[in-house]
Amino acid sequence: AIAVAYTQFCATISPGQADGASGFVAMQIENGQAKISIDLSLSNYPLPSTCSLQEFQKGLKYHIHSYWNNATATSSANGYCGTGFTGGHYDPNFACSASSQSATTYCPKLNRTTATHYTYSCNSTNYN
Repeated sequence: AIAVAYTQFCATISPGQADGASGFVAMQIENGQAKISIDLSLSNYPLPSTCSLQEFQKGLKYHIHSYWNNATATSSANGYCGTGFTGGHYDPNFACSASSQSATTYCPKLNRTTATHYTYSCNSTNYN
């Protein structure tokens, strides 16, 4: 038998600490592939004043941060989820956007920065 190594992550969103949002995000990484499950309710989350209902109804865009080190809460929203508490965007394969967890460390060493005119070619129709 061959043992398959995988890594799992799970984040619980608690309404009392996340301004009414609730649910979970689970991710399993195996053999370089990630499976993500999301169950999110925003029915009790107040619509931000900077977001019109029409814009809000277009869909939800999301990203995953690298870590959680907010010692005052186990779940939160808005400013309490900033990069000081969560790091940059989770980027295990060095896509190297400006928001990448590696934007100021490994990405420059790989010449993957806007200064070197690097652009990440993967998108919703091109996975290379």
